[in-house]
Amino acid sequence: IAFEEDDVFKIDWIVDFIYFNEFLFVVNKKKFEIGLNFRKGMKTKGNDLLDELERLSIVSDIDKIKAKVGENMHYLRQLATINNNGYFRHPKFMTNLARVNKSEKWGLIIKANQIEIDENNIEVVLKVLNKDRLKDLIEGETFDVAVKKSVAVT
Repeated sequence: IAFEEDDVFKIDWIVDFIYFNEFLFVVNKKKFEIGLNFRKGMKTKGNDLLDELERLSIVSDIDKIKAKVGENMHYLRQLATINNNGYFRHPKFMTNLARVNKSEKWGLIIKANQIEIDENNIEVVLKVLNKDRLKDLIEGETFDVAVKKSVAVT
């Protein structure tokens, strides 16, 4: 193919995003997020979640989670997602988590409906708070997943 002879569509890297016909195409995610002050929103949602986890006594030491998360956008996004999904708010979440944690040997320590936090289990705690730990029913393997889609049986 002779590119020199054909018309070429090129997006310059100075463009952060393009919005056209109700579609948003993000060219530079980092600059796009800076332009929207995305970090501030993520921090607010994350802090709201941490306050709620502390108020509900779901975890033993919220300060250890705060120290781990800091300004890290990966963790801030994760906290915002946990807050939005709210799986931990379901009435039987902690009871079910304690049962599954024991049967699957995940290694979390749960006492009096509260997850004991230490520096080594924070990532697992964040995963289970967002139902990111799923088990394959065919092979019995357990996976940490980022995207979930419920399967509707008709």
